[in-house]
Amino acid sequence: MLSATFVKTIIISILIGFCALPFGSAENTSTINRINDSQPDNLHLISFNAWALPIWIPKSEQIKRFKKIPSQLLETQADIICIQEAFSKRFRKRLLPAIEAEYHTYSDYRCNRGIAGPIVKDCNGGLITLSKYPIVNELFYQYPTFDGMRIEERIGEKGFLLSTLITPKDTIHIINTHLYAGPNSSDERIRLYQIQHMDSILRAIKLPQDQNIYLLGDLNIQHPSVAQRNKLQHSKVYSFITEKMNFNDSIEELNEDLLTIDKSQNKYCGDKNGTQKLDYCMYRTSEYMSDKLIENKTLFKGDQSISDHMAWSVTITENSSVALK
Repeated sequence: MLSATFVKTIIISILIGFCALPFGSAENTSTINRINDSQPDNLHLISFNAWALPIWIPKSEQIKRFKKIPSQLLETQADIICIQEAFSKRFRKRLLPAIEAEYHTYSDYRCNRGIAGPIVKDCNGGLITLSKYPIVNELFYQYPTFDGMRIEERIGEKGFLLSTLITPKDTIHIINTHLYAGPNSSDERIRLYQIQHMDSILRAIKLPQDQNIYLLGDLNIQHPSVAQRNKLQHSKVYSFITEKMNFNDSIEELNEDLLTIDKSQNKYCGDKNGTQKLDYCMYRTSEYMSDKLIENKTLFKGDQSISDHMAWSVTITENSSVALK
């Protein structure tokens, strides 16, 4: 039995950490017609940190937000939605029944693990991948623990979900991840270890060269445009992803409307977080195909805010003969 003092200590530690700078089951057979709902030439992807923590924190308005999130996600009619920080059991109990008529899932997102006393979290590092297209395989790879990790990051057991989808045109792979949070060099070092771990797994798997890969998630890294504007050091994690792993960012130059953390546009963003872009969609196209980027935008801001992050939305045309822009 856990002592009351121990449980209280754990809860307080989690609260402190989560308030810091944010920096399979079988698929549902009732959704066989959902693949026809998507436009045949476009691929619309969303990365969304839902801020669904396993505990309540002041001013988080969890009950209000959890009620609104499913309907706002459904309204996007995105082909693929990658959710991070879906730790809360209450959030998942509300989300999953609401979306199952529209989206395929694969992993057991109703699974829970105990943290301390009555506090539980999910079994997939807070990640959920939803798809209009059938998901034929999905695996969760947990990141190793490293010296110096904060307690809430250890408890979160973050990693990445690798999903294989069948679209009308081809087979694609979706990576959904949430990297270590924090603005310090020590935090960046752990993020780099995590992304290197991901790279080693992808190299070992040897995904087919003629299949596109999309990397979505809360990477907790500053975009080069933001780093340059704020005179911050360029992210080594960003460089590793784009130069060593050969992923393309969906956008290279940002304006003020394309930030995913901004108190002026989202009341849930912390006062000390500044303006940042932490949420990404990157892609690695096969040698036989080219993709034309159509649109980047942020969602769920102003009166539509439902998390301390805005969602990152990207629309891409697959197999286009037009060069990347």
